[in-house]
Amino acid sequence: MAGGEVHIQAVVGETEQGEVLSRINLSGGVITSIEKAGDRRTAIFAKMPRENFAQFKVWFQDYTEEPSSLKERSE
Repeated sequence: MAGGEVHIQAVVGETEQGEVLSRINLSGGVITSIEKAGDRRTAIFAKMPRENFAQFKVWFQDYTEEPSSLKERSE
């Protein structure tokens, strides 16, 4: 599946949430849902252009601390 959109699930600490939301928007993404994911953790569901996902993933891994996670989801 080349091109199109990728649906993601990012789990981050509450202190990282604002910056991750901002980066998703800057990457042309659209937030579809935000949910509590346990003690001081947030799950962010979004979609973004596939061509921007690789760069976002690199930024996410550099910016966030463990046990943050980023998954590509099938819709």
